[in-house]
Amino acid sequence: MTFHEWTNEQGEVLILRRIPKSRITNGDGKGKDFVWPSGVGSVVECPNWRPDSQCGGGLHGWPLGFGLGEGCDYDIIEDIWLVIGATPEDVCGELEGNAKCKFRVGVIRFEGTFGAAMEFVRSGFAACVKAMSKEKNGDLGKSTVAGDDGKSTVAGNHGQSTVVGDWGRSTVAGDWGKSTVAGNHGQSTVAGNCGRSTVAGDYATCEALGVNCVAAIAGTGRVRVGERGAVAVAYYTDVDGWRFLTGKVGEKCIWDEATRQIVEAEANVWYVVRDGKLAREKL
Repeated sequence: MTFHEWTNEQGEVLILRRIPKSRITNGDGKGKDFVWPSGVGSVVECPNWRPDSQCGGGLHGWPLGFGLGEGCDYDIIEDIWLVIGATPEDVCGELEGNAKCKFRVGVIRFEGTFGAAMEFVRSGFAACVKAMSKEKNGDLGKSTVAGDDGKSTVAGNHGQSTVVGDWGRSTVAGDWGKSTVAGNHGQSTVAGNCGRSTVAGDYATCEALGVNCVAAIAGTGRVRVGERGAVAVAYYTDVDGWRFLTGKVGEKCIWDEATRQIVEAEANVWYVVRDGKLAREKL
């Protein structure tokens, strides 16, 4: 069994997908755009389905969040995030040898922010990796480790490293790398440009040190990115539960306690959520 075959209790493969606010994406390759329906429970169907393991001929996404970013850039702040439920027979996975998948028809099970979408698929993500552990290194390498105190390192461009379990550590050295940790006290690091670093769990350390990187925590913790990077951190309130704060280097999004003003986020600085605002980590 592979990522795109893993189903929940309802027998569905949960597929993470981003769409722009216009809800319009590329269509059939003949100039006709595809408009995504709105609202949980809406059915979405591909007009030109082709059941093979090549890109195209289907609606694409990342099963349970695996392969996040493969084949498509995303914006954790501006995009709309969907989770689609599809039956296994309507899903083709491992497109062109990667984790991404495509599906013929599915139902929108979630629509909202990146952080909330990650939380929606979090339990399935963890259960899937615990059942399928494997390791490999090198360019285009993929490393998956299941178990507490797990450590995964991938050296090479386009590397993918995933660790499930508490106190896990995941590191990717190379451009376009993707590092994901599911579990509390996790550490996820990407050293390279255009990287993606994600932790689904509390007390996390999440960093993406190159240019044009994204670091996100679907839980509590600290996060930092390099030049032109973006960050996202979840936090909990007694009033309305989990919320997500996002920011981007060079934009005013950080609460400065000394001046009591919102200031620009800087590169290579640790940020946390404090009193419902993104702020510098106290030394």
